[in-house]
Amino acid sequence: MRISSKVPNSGPLPAALGIGPMAARLEAAGFDGLWCSDHIVMPAVAESYYPFGDDGKVSWDPQMPWYDAVVAMTMTAAATARAEVGVAVLVLPLRQPVTFAKQVASIDALTGGRMALGVGAGWLAEEFEALGVDYATRGARLDEWMALLRDCWTGFPAARDGAHYTLP
Repeated sequence: MRISSKVPNSGPLPAALGIGPMAARLEAAGFDGLWCSDHIVMPAVAESYYPFGDDGKVSWDPQMPWYDAVVAMTMTAAATARAEVGVAVLVLPLRQPVTFAKQVASIDALTGGRMALGVGAGWLAEEFEALGVDYATRGARLDEWMALLRDCWTGFPAARDGAHYTLP
């Protein structure tokens, strides 16, 4: 059995203890995988239903620091030697897909294949609104982005004129 741990990339711990040192300690303690979480924007008021809480309400302070998932994964990877590094769950429709494909492929290549990726469509409508991304199309964007990521990772992606992304 493989056991993973979350590497905090939000709240006071990353600044106080450092993401890299926390990751190194978790790996030394025997964890096989180290995962961070993802949000780009935390709105001051969130009316969206929070699917991971008992009452459906966001329970964290939107003013707390939340460090970028790709940066946190990179710091985690640099501070460790064997643990799988990943994000659970990255809100893929909020990312530029070709840039993100390169970022993740770079982490994977530079760690000897230790990158793992969990993606989702997202649940926080206010985050989409703040970034100018249509919340209603997040599922379709997720599907389109995943196809494009796979093409980027397995060869040269063909030109496409998708519903939400055009690659010349």
